[in-house]
Amino acid sequence: LLGNFFLTLAVILWSFYLVYSKKLQETFSPFIITCHFIFLSTIVMFPFFLWELQTQSGWWVHVTWWGIFSVSYLAIVITIFNYMLSQYTIKHGGAVMASMMFYIMPVFSFIINFFLLGEFLTPGFIFGSLLALLGTYLVVRR
Repeated sequence: LLGNFFLTLAVILWSFYLVYSKKLQETFSPFIITCHFIFLSTIVMFPFFLWELQTQSGWWVHVTWWGIFSVSYLAIVITIFNYMLSQYTIKHGGAVMASMMFYIMPVFSFIINFFLLGEFLTPGFIFGSLLALLGTYLVVRR
């Protein structure tokens, strides 16, 4: 029940983000909006970082180069690139078009991860991807 509550809250807050991003695009560039979003997220998460440091001290000693690469990949490809693409879509296609990215992001993420990380393709993922692409096509066609 708690997980469903958080998921519902996340969808509602993401909707507000999409709508208000469209309004902000009249004044600011997608890059500036993305920078502010990441900066604000960092401020909000900072107390959790401090709590984690206090409860799980010494974890950084065990971080490998592969771990550093993974965090860098998440920061650059998954966060910055994804949010910049979202802002570009909001600016040129609108909030509804940008919300459709939710359904096709896993498909493109898998393609990137297949080449970079060697992830495996499963029949369930293929079926789900086809459904996501079909649903996205049905919504955005004119």
